[in-house]
Amino acid sequence: MMVATGKRSFVRLRAALAATLASICVMVATPAFAQEEIGTEQTFNIEVSKGKLIKLSAPASAVIAADPTIADVQVISPTMVYINGKAVGETTVFAVDSADKEILRAVVSVTNNLSKLNKAVKTLVPDANVTFQSIDGALVMNGEVDSPLQAEDVRRLAA
Repeated sequence: MMVATGKRSFVRLRAALAATLASICVMVATPAFAQEEIGTEQTFNIEVSKGKLIKLSAPASAVIAADPTIADVQVISPTMVYINGKAVGETTVFAVDSADKEILRAVVSVTNNLSKLNKAVKTLVPDANVTFQSIDGALVMNGEVDSPLQAEDVRRLAA
């Protein structure tokens, strides 16, 4: 054991302790079996009551949705899953293989059923030039119609 007898010895001891502490931090921060990165996180946009088939890069042993009230996940086969939009919102879907390696990490954004709304507007007001967006669960309408009465009809349909 080294005994510090002067200012220089104390500085050397402190430097040695700092170096030892830094190497311990590196060893602790680097796990022996780190999870392998799968690259970038995928994003899927799905409308309520619609779904998307996803082909996995490897057979999955487990698949889970962080919030199953937003999106439901059904395993079709070990390499194929179906994601169904249940409610407006956002959730994350994960799939892992038999070695618990992540093979899918996807943000699933479920929006209002805009295609159904667009068809209904075209049926009600054929010459309307109106678009809809789903932003944070709210429905945003933009465009032009021929009269205030048509505008009110479109607004009521969207409500």
